[in-house]
This record gives sequence, structure tokens and C-alpha cells, in this order.
Amino acid sequence: MLRFARVLLVSAATLVAGSSNAGAADGAAFLADLAGRWAGSGFIRTSATDAPGSTHCHLSAVTSGSSIDIEGACDGAAKGAHLAVVLRWNADLGQVLGTFQGGAETGSANLAGRIEGTALHMQVTSSSGTTSRLSLTRSGHQLSIVIAGKSQTTGKVVTWVQLAMTKG
Repeated sequence: MLRFARVLLVSAATLVAGSSNAGAADGAAFLADLAGRWAGSGFIRTSATDAPGSTHCHLSAVTSGSSIDIEGACDGAAKGAHLAVVLRWNADLGQVLGTFQGGAETGSANLAGRIEGTALHMQVTSSSGTTSRLSLTRSGHQLSIVIAGKSQTTGKVVTWVQLAMTKG
């Protein structure tokens, strides 16, 4: 379960992406606005039955056209997870798509989602096939990230990751 939680944390911490519903140019512009450094803290749950542990993440994002490359690290309960993420705005689909590598995960996880107002809702699919739901809400230089999914051990929906990030 620790592996699953790290995968989710990495995806959550790096999903600093979204756009308005206005169109493709706005999706690319939104990604471009995310260039820079982000930092934040919150919690990660490594199993459905354990108490959540605190974590802190630092990210650096560089954009090119309608894509963004993000590198970073998380500590505390994330056990020093390093990450690399590529996200891109797909104008034809009206979606943000991407992959990430990092934490204890081997291979890449896939990310896909749509924008609803100021929130990006994505499905996270790990290389093992486990899926979860990520909600990202942005307000100015603040970002709220929540990942929830069904526990494979209990069958109940669990909030795996909750982070508050600030750009600056």
C-alpha cells in the first residue's frame, strides 16, 4: 500500500495543471502560467487503516508550448520521493493528459482529466492498473489537491493525499 500511496502523492503533487473551458489556447496559457516554483504541505495515507502522515513537497515547473515539465521531491511520510512529470493540453480532446515517474513506482502512471470551472478532475492510473480520482482546485497562487480512491484491502473510499500548495 505504501507504493500505491507514493504513486498517488507524486501524481497529486505534480498535477499543477488545468485550464478554463474557454478553449485550447486557454489550456496552453494556463499551463504556461504554472512555470516556476511551488511548495506545500499536507498529508499522505499509506494504508486505509493507518493514520495519515504529514508531508511537504517542492516542485519546479517549466513550460514549452502546451506542455509542462515538472520535477520535485516530497519528504516526511512520502519518504523522500523524487518525481518527474510531463503534462500537456490536448486541444482536440479538451483534456490535460500526462505521465509521471517517481516515488516507489516502477514505470509510468497515466493521468487524464477535464476542467470544470476552476477545478481539474483527473483519473490516475498506476502501472499496476490501480485507479483513483484526483481533484485539483486553483485560486490565484494557491492550489488544493485531493486524491481519493477505493482501498484494495477495505473496499472503502479513502482520501490518500491532501495538499495545499503555494506558488512563489
